[in-house]
Amino acid sequence: MSKTTMLVKFAGLVFAIQQAISQQCSRKEFHLKFNGKLSVDVYQTIFSADGTSFGNAMKKCINFCRDDQRCIGVEVCELNAELFKCRVCCEWKKLGNHAETQPGCKYLEMVDGNGENIAETGKLSTVFNSRYIEEHAVDGITLCKWSQIAATKSERAPWLRIGLKRNTTVWKVLLYNRQDDYGDRLHDLYVNVTGNGIDYPCGFYPGPSVVGDRILFLCKSGIIANTVTITIQLKEGQTEILNLCEVEVFAYP
Repeated sequence: MSKTTMLVKFAGLVFAIQQAISQQCSRKEFHLKFNGKLSVDVYQTIFSADGTSFGNAMKKCINFCRDDQRCIGVEVCELNAELFKCRVCCEWKKLGNHAETQPGCKYLEMVDGNGENIAETGKLSTVFNSRYIEEHAVDGITLCKWSQIAATKSERAPWLRIGLKRNTTVWKVLLYNRQDDYGDRLHDLYVNVTGNGIDYPCGFYPGPSVVGDRILFLCKSGIIANTVTITIQLKEGQTEILNLCEVEVFAYP
């Protein structure tokens, strides 16, 4: 098969997939992000399925995406001539260029606008000192100098609670790690949303992170909340400092 024929065939396949998505996921529009797959350890899948063809596997993941707002991307890989695997992204994902070149894999991502950042207030479990105040977590600065981060003291379960502008269905929580040093302090990280006094899990990131990371958490559908809490949960006898440059929270459009 010539290269031109392969490109035409793939273009037709992508068009067919997009048509199927538009029919089954009316609020979601996906486009080919890259040929290849997401790198290992940069995202946590929420669903996977096998199929006998690229389109068959993709359809199974699309069906899952109809009812789950965490679906922002779908990866499909050819394992052999008769076996394909799709995976749905994600509970959490590192943003940035994390693609691997791998023949037979395609990654399609949802096209959307983040919308309004509804994070309004910040509250730390403890404050490291008067320079690392909780207000820094919601001041709109995403490229932080060392004196512009929010940081707790060293604790077993340090936390940062973000108050929202209104009760709403939380979709995305975006964490900006500090850019100067100590990026590996973000690990064993739980993100929970709270509505009507009830806590709901949004995601768990094992880490460790690195300096400059942006970590995106996707919450399950239908959770209406007024606060988001980020916690490092460690074993007895272990302690850590929770430090972040910025937290952004977005409602489902």
